[in-house]
Amino acid sequence: RLDAMPRALYIERKVRLCVGEVDKYQDGKDISRDALVVNGAPLSGARGGYAAAVEAIASGLRAGDGGGDSAKAWTPEATERAAQLLLSVLNRTSSGFAAFEEVLRLFDCPDAVIVSPDSAAARPLEASVV
Repeated sequence: RLDAMPRALYIERKVRLCVGEVDKYQDGKDISRDALVVNGAPLSGARGGYAAAVEAIASGLRAGDGGGDSAKAWTPEATERAAQLLLSVLNRTSSGFAAFEEVLRLFDCPDAVIVSPDSAAARPLEASVV
C-alpha cells in the first residue's frame, strides 16, 4: 500500500526493535482504546484486549512461518514475543509519537502553530503479516 502512495505522504523511518523494551502494561492500555486490523481481519481492543491482539498477530506469523517447513518454524514463545514486539511498535504510543514528532519538526513554530492529534478521527491500526 505504501508503494501506491505519493512519496510526499510518508517518510521512511528506522525503528529500534528490542523485546526488552516491550511494555505489556502500556501496550495493553493502548490496545484497549483502539481497533486493529490484522491481514484484513478487524479486532476491537476494547473487546479482545491485549491477549487477542497478540494472538491475531501471532496467528499471522504462524501462517507464514517457514513456508510449511517445520525445521524453519519458530517456537511458540518466539512467535508470541515477535507478536508482542510488532504490537508494541504498531501501537499509537510508538507510531503516533513518531508521526507527531515529524509534524513538530516540520511545523516548529510554537508562537504561531498549535499541533494537536485528532484521536477520534484515527483509523484502526493496520498490520499485514506475510
